[in-house]
Amino acid sequence: MSLLQRHIAPKTSEITKFEIIEAQTHQLSNGIKLFSIDAGTEEVIRIEWLIRAGASYQEKILTASTLSKILKEGTAKMNSSQINELLDFHGASLSASATAEHIVVVLYSLTKHLDTLLPLVKDILTNATLPENELSLAMQKSISLLNINNNKNSFVARNMLDKYIYGNHNPYGYYPEGDDFSKVKRANIVSYYNEQFTKQAWDIIASGKLSKSTLNLIKHTFKDVSFENIKPKRLKTEFSLHKQKQTLIKKPDSKQASIAIGMRTIKRNEPEYPGFSLLNTVLGGYFGSRLMQNIREDKGYTYGVYSVLKSMTMSGQWGIYTDVGIDVYESALNEIYIEIERLKKEHISLEELHLVKNYIAGTFLSSIDGPFALANKFKSIYLFDLDYSYFDRFLSDIKNITPKKLNALANKYLDNSYHQVVVA
Repeated sequence: MSLLQRHIAPKTSEITKFEIIEAQTHQLSNGIKLFSIDAGTEEVIRIEWLIRAGASYQEKILTASTLSKILKEGTAKMNSSQINELLDFHGASLSASATAEHIVVVLYSLTKHLDTLLPLVKDILTNATLPENELSLAMQKSISLLNINNNKNSFVARNMLDKYIYGNHNPYGYYPEGDDFSKVKRANIVSYYNEQFTKQAWDIIASGKLSKSTLNLIKHTFKDVSFENIKPKRLKTEFSLHKQKQTLIKKPDSKQASIAIGMRTIKRNEPEYPGFSLLNTVLGGYFGSRLMQNIREDKGYTYGVYSVLKSMTMSGQWGIYTDVGIDVYESALNEIYIEIERLKKEHISLEELHLVKNYIAGTFLSSIDGPFALANKFKSIYLFDLDYSYFDRFLSDIKNITPKKLNALANKYLDNSYHQVVVA
């Protein structure tokens, strides 16, 4: 019997082909776009409503996020308790959240209960009462949660980094203070709901095992919702960078330091994004990355360090995040910069490049496994005005990129313009 050779990595194989179930488009007469992804074997469905009423459309801070918090807390027909009881009885989940671009409402349900639950969602989206008592409760919860999170070094570091990168008046950089919640008024939330939330047609994304009758039920439920279909007016978004590149926030008696380094960068719909995505993976985008090998495995400074490349519709962002002992944060920072400089000065070996290319391809396959994953993948292109050919181009660029090109990208995009925040 042969022993398992743990020091020898398993053989890898190149992924040359993939199949993806594409979203089908259904245009309703009132302007609603319904995108359906028929996949999966279970009688479970996820339906998402994307409403262009995110923070980049609000005139007063916290309006969009507050609306999302109290949206489902009452309608003209049902109060909060009745809504929650109905959802619980049917084993369903209904949530709402706000991004810079959208308020997103998400329903998870067994397909057989949609005839009961879709009218409920319709009522919430069109006839929400936004009760004063629910607003007060939501603000109290928000203040309590903020106070708890502000005691977490990693939370403060991440949010301060975003604030420094974008400015506090930008939806990507806004970092609330406790007093901000007391300034939220119901009249402003109601006005925003009436003037922004309900005026334009939504996008609906349904994923799961979808029969023709299920699609017809969705269409029938929402076809008579009336919209003015006025193009939403997004406020001018300012990017006011913080001039100080390095910030140390000291917290008494802290034994741990949270490090956040980052900057604005290219977005998903820009030509060099695939290459920069691979470069980020090499640096800190997977468990075998250079940062992990250096700072975790070799130096033992942390349990985890990673770099992230995010795409939002108005900006891309690259960053590095880790938590280390307070006595080694300066050494950890030094090692991070050493690894960045290595990418700028040295070519990545063909062996390492081959490994990372296969990792990215494998990760892509896992990201299209299942109906809800397919819906997420669709949103990643739809929100950037891309089509499904983007994925072919992305994987082709990954496959064909060279060490020389990656070195050029490192020098172009890792240009020392990043901000550094340490909370210790």
